[in-house]
Amino acid sequence: MALYNFLCGVTVMILLTPDGCYAVMPACGIRPEGHPEHLPWQAIITINGVINCLGSLITNQHVLTDGHCGFGPEYHTIVSLGRMEIPDPDLEESREVVHVQCNNPTPNSLLTKDRMCLLELSHPVNFTDFIFPVCVAAGDSTIHSGTESWVATGSHLEALVKVSVVGYNECKCSHPKLKEHMICAGDTEEHFPMMDSSLDNLGGALVVDFKGYWTMIGVVSLEPNCLPLKSLKSYSNVAPCADFLTNATASNPPGFAPIQCAGTDPDSRFICPAPGHPKSFMPPRPLPHCPQGCQLEDFDKDSIFGGVNVMRFSPFLLLSVLILSIYGTKW
Repeated sequence: MALYNFLCGVTVMILLTPDGCYAVMPACGIRPEGHPEHLPWQAIITINGVINCLGSLITNQHVLTDGHCGFGPEYHTIVSLGRMEIPDPDLEESREVVHVQCNNPTPNSLLTKDRMCLLELSHPVNFTDFIFPVCVAAGDSTIHSGTESWVATGSHLEALVKVSVVGYNECKCSHPKLKEHMICAGDTEEHFPMMDSSLDNLGGALVVDFKGYWTMIGVVSLEPNCLPLKSLKSYSNVAPCADFLTNATASNPPGFAPIQCAGTDPDSRFICPAPGHPKSFMPPRPLPHCPQGCQLEDFDKDSIFGGVNVMRFSPFLLLSVLILSIYGTKW
């Protein structure tokens, strides 16, 4: 009888859930329908009345951005969210920044080793269709070379520019000073002309579409060369800073997405052709298994505790179990 009551309760709860059972629905990474050009997690950061850079909303009270935006107690910093191409005061919300916390700050400034800072807002923002946080790559994420990604531009005309992730070994061939905490994306073959300004999207996000949820894997950082968005560029890697973000946000952590690429990362076998680069004992780099890059694995579909879209047809399965259990009680 106890089992019967339990199965009844579980079945009713699942039947009342649209589209079956969703064990974990992350409150992040959703884009508003009908407005593909709008990024609800994108923040406009204004310092002393001047727009300085972009940021990304990761909780209802925290924005992640690049450390080179220029923060300090003497500056008045405002974060604006929900800003549309045509300003609408009913959609936009603004907050003052009351605290700035950077990972591994240097002794002489607020600039950070990883060039990443977390801004705490004066009070939480209200989540709407036009203001919503982005998901953040979890600390154990593995993102292979060739993974499709997009970089925020700060423009309403083309909000995201599509680029491919480039593995650390291959990227270091073109960027010898690449640090371990960086992640690269862009075109390694084509060379683009320099831009007039390379600070328009400083602090913006490098994201992947992980099972329909926009997930941030990098932050646009300051670099000496003013290269176009589609060229090979380095970004601050978000995943290694998961513990920093968790500790800094205390009881209000961001929505972490455990990105895991299937198969072997082609970058692990990459041999750099640059002169003077240490020779690798690995065999030559094979052709990519998937022409569009690696395929991101879904959350665990076999467990009602492991993923996002889980057990889509579970109501029928549980109804069958329920019927069998009822039938079994008669014997």
